[in-house]
Amino acid sequence: MLPGLMALLLGLVALLPACGGKSVKGSLSVLMDMTYRDIDIVLGSSDATVRFTRPPGEDGLGEDLVLAVSARALRLPFAPDAGTPGLSFDLAEDIGGGVQRGSLARNVLNDPRRTFPAILRGHLNFVNVPAAGQPTAGDFSVTFVLGEEFGDGRTLFDSFQGMVR
Repeated sequence: MLPGLMALLLGLVALLPACGGKSVKGSLSVLMDMTYRDIDIVLGSSDATVRFTRPPGEDGLGEDLVLAVSARALRLPFAPDAGTPGLSFDLAEDIGGGVQRGSLARNVLNDPRRTFPAILRGHLNFVNVPAAGQPTAGDFSVTFVLGEEFGDGRTLFDSFQGMVR
């Protein structure tokens, strides 16, 4: 019986790398590691940000910010009836002065790429009005403008759920 149990455990361990972590999807994820472990949603003074994070490499201290997707220049706090049934933001919207509503950022140990190209089209959707201390869920999708910089013309998208802080 012990050899059978050992074979089962070895089989399960062999499957772990195939399972992999969760990853932000899209054509840009082919060029850079977009795997994450945790998601949290942060309400700032005038923005809502969905953060995809993971523990960093060897020392395990801090976190790698795999991707932060933000909708900026919002009027917070949201009214309780602001989004019936949910809220949706056009990330490509010009909010004045050539600044877009959406912003994406990254801060991963030993990866110099921290910014992304301008957004051609994109959205950030919440299924309910995000409120501190409450869970929410939603999805985002972006397509970057065409050009010759890293990430140009590529896409990123994913769904999320997490606690709002």
